[in-house]
Amino acid sequence: MTWRDKESKKLISDYRAKGVSKDIALRIYTARLLGNDPSLVLHGGGNSSVKTKFQDSLGNSVDAIHVKGSGWDMGNIEPQGFPTLDLNFLRETQSLKSLSDEDMVAIMRRACFDPDSPDPSVETLLHAFLPHKYVDHTHSNSVLALANMPNALKVCRDIYGEEVAILPWIMPGFKLAKACIKAHEENPKIIGIILLNHGIFSFGKTAKESYTRMIQLVKKAEAKIIPQSKNHLKRKSKGKVLDDDIKGHGASMIRKGLKQGDSFKKVPLVRFVDFDMALDFIHETKKKNLRGYGVITPDHVIRIKSKWLFADSLCLDNEGLWIERFSRSLKKYKQNYANYFKKNNNSNLTMLDDLPRLIFIENIGLYVLGFTEKEMTINADLAKANISTQLIAINSGGFKPLSERFIFEMEYWSLEQKKIGKKNIDEFSGKVVIVTGGAGVIGLETALHFKKKGAEVVLVDKNKDALDDIKKIHDISGLVCNLTDKEMVKKTLNKVLKSYGVIHTLVMNSGIAIEGAIDSMSDQDILKSFDDNFWAHQNIASETVKIMKSQSTKGCLLFNITKQVFNQGKNFGAYGISKSAMLSLMRQYAIECGEYGIRSNGVNPDKIRSNLLTPSMISARSKSRSMSESKYMRGNLLSREVEAKDVAKAFTYLASAESTTGMVISVDGGNTTSFVR
Repeated sequence: MTWRDKESKKLISDYRAKGVSKDIALRIYTARLLGNDPSLVLHGGGNSSVKTKFQDSLGNSVDAIHVKGSGWDMGNIEPQGFPTLDLNFLRETQSLKSLSDEDMVAIMRRACFDPDSPDPSVETLLHAFLPHKYVDHTHSNSVLALANMPNALKVCRDIYGEEVAILPWIMPGFKLAKACIKAHEENPKIIGIILLNHGIFSFGKTAKESYTRMIQLVKKAEAKIIPQSKNHLKRKSKGKVLDDDIKGHGASMIRKGLKQGDSFKKVPLVRFVDFDMALDFIHETKKKNLRGYGVITPDHVIRIKSKWLFADSLCLDNEGLWIERFSRSLKKYKQNYANYFKKNNNSNLTMLDDLPRLIFIENIGLYVLGFTEKEMTINADLAKANISTQLIAINSGGFKPLSERFIFEMEYWSLEQKKIGKKNIDEFSGKVVIVTGGAGVIGLETALHFKKKGAEVVLVDKNKDALDDIKKIHDISGLVCNLTDKEMVKKTLNKVLKSYGVIHTLVMNSGIAIEGAIDSMSDQDILKSFDDNFWAHQNIASETVKIMKSQSTKGCLLFNITKQVFNQGKNFGAYGISKSAMLSLMRQYAIECGEYGIRSNGVNPDKIRSNLLTPSMISARSKSRSMSESKYMRGNLLSREVEAKDVAKAFTYLASAESTTGMVISVDGGNTTSFVR
């Protein structure tokens, strides 16, 4: 990202119209420039600030500082993401010899002019103590490659001379703030501060100056490391190119191995990360050039831990043997983590979960663990940053991570844990739901309802353009698949396993309705009705059940049936008959899969505005009955129009109804002729 005067002026103009000052607008502009560069800032990392004059509620003009608030991402930060604090009040703490973390947080909250503002960054005092108007902080990968070398102090000093201060690792907070202002007082000409094993600060009179200095300092680091590591980065790991089937199978096997543990109340999701350097990382770890542990900046430890699990190559022809070996490796990892906690726990701390977050499988690559889509995305990005930076470091001088004692202090630091926040456990949190016909009206509404309740949802549909639009608008992933092609179905499910390692619920919502009298309908149309309304569901249900049985996850199959099954109408024979076969399919799965804890249920909707019941069809039907469209759509016992969201609610209910199987729920407002008997 590059500073552009035209863009900065436009942002100033746009925010001025909203009552936001030029200083804040420029703070937002440069924070976003830094935050949108993943080599500098990842997922809420880094921070920035600006000092201004502020009019308090009494009308007094006071010195203030606006600091990035906790929970905000620099890449898309808004004015409210910079809580405003009393600068002079904060600077009064500079005379203190010591200040506990709890007291520091209380002081920062008291200094906020708006009591409802987000918590200021834990490095607020550092920003406040420095005299510069603008201050920026990033976790530049290039700088961290230098700052984690065995001789990091000398390397950084040789590169930067006296233009930056170089400090050893110091826990963020009051002590670090005091050390930084002392370094500045000793050399007021410095334009930045490098914190070994941590990151880099830059500052200046203007937003552009502080930003430009950050980029200049980072480029000096890049000039040191990239030429020496160029050959390494071009090297490709040799071996067979793996397809999604193997990667998905690996995720599934890992999750089975995790599930066999005896201390898990909840098993995490598993994702394969497409990243060639993961194989390089495994190779360098085996050669002892890398330790195979240690984060490049302690901020990452709360997400991905500092030690990871390395497993043998997959035994696809002997899955049981591999899972047994993996379980032993996992048990050893958990014991080592318990020992690490016991060794470093000097107070009454409670041990966090003992699960690894990164798992490396030889000849396959990297898998990440997480309990939600967001967690896995963050963990994957942090893993890539750590892997690539460590590989660069060993080819530029070596990699020596922060000591275990300091890592533990950061992992169990209450202020760092607060960044993650309290987890609200939604009803379907950690559950993976596939919705077929997902780009249709009912399919999308069902997906949105499951997502709202915390599920990770994957849409399956033939319409790629519609899936792409849904991804942009609703951020729900989709896979293109023709469900009548069984091999394509298998590959699609393996893609789901590659991304999550498991499937909990399958909603079968796709289908077609071909009109015509049954005696004159062509064989091709009847066959097509059975292909799309029966075989499509059998194809994906049968393969999904195999996965559910293999993983012992129990699970749920949900079928979108139709009132035509219970109250057949003229000219829809092929639709009703094929859907009747679908109803029998649902019941058969209920009978045969109950012993595995797999439930099978159906929803029977009627008169839902959708891809099947189109506006033209509604118009034609209402006219043929000499009634208004509204009256036609409300022709039920409750005299209300039934909507797609009502069907979605029925699906989510059945997905959670753990004692129900072989059941059909009617969602039609009440229709006596199609009561289930």
